[in-house]
Amino acid sequence: MAVQKGLFLIGTYDGLIYYRESEGLYCVRRVPAQVRQSAATKAAAAELGTKSRSASLIKNTFGSLIGGNKDKRMWGRLLTAVGKVMEADTSDAKGERCVQHGNLDFLLNFQFNAEADTRKVLKVQPETDLSRAGEAGFLLPELVPYRDIRVPKGTDTVVISCQAAVLDFTAFSSEVSTAGEIVIPYTDTLYPARYLHFDYELKTGNVVMLVFALDFFRKNGSFLMPIVDKRFQAAAIAGVEKCY
Repeated sequence: MAVQKGLFLIGTYDGLIYYRESEGLYCVRRVPAQVRQSAATKAAAAELGTKSRSASLIKNTFGSLIGGNKDKRMWGRLLTAVGKVMEADTSDAKGERCVQHGNLDFLLNFQFNAEADTRKVLKVQPETDLSRAGEAGFLLPELVPYRDIRVPKGTDTVVISCQAAVLDFTAFSSEVSTAGEIVIPYTDTLYPARYLHFDYELKTGNVVMLVFALDFFRKNGSFLMPIVDKRFQAAAIAGVEKCY
């Protein structure tokens, strides 16, 4: 906004720019309709737009899974991770780089809630298998809940939800599978290994991604009531692979 300096204004107001030249003369001109951009500036702007849309694609694709299992800074951290993937794209020029041509390892094990790392909440780590075209597998090894899962006070049941999706980072679209669930009674007895299988339509060049989340419940009669505690509600990208 404009600021009065004696009888003169300095700044921008109502489409006009008031300024003082080096010789002390006060002048006014219109705000330019367009700001000239160099090739480098245009490339940087295109890169930022692609990065933001790519991060939004991931967030929206798995939105129902990670809804309450993310922290306030998740968006910024996801943007950073996506940016690192794109920076590793050596086949395209800056401004044309794409997640699908970068290093997807920068997204592997991304924690949507930095306050609750899945690798600390769940001490027995799940395994993913994306090696077979059109199939995604999630294996939870056998465990003893009391020993191998960190939970908030009052927990009776732990639910691990998992979902696979195929993401097209050039068209910014995705196809997500039906979510699978592993329901674990929180006891001191051995819980056997569980396997979730997801089929997806193979689309060469796209990215298949598998995300899982942990939620906690207490019994209230015949119902399970969710326990909201950000120190334990975790979600992560467990597997990511380019479709060939």
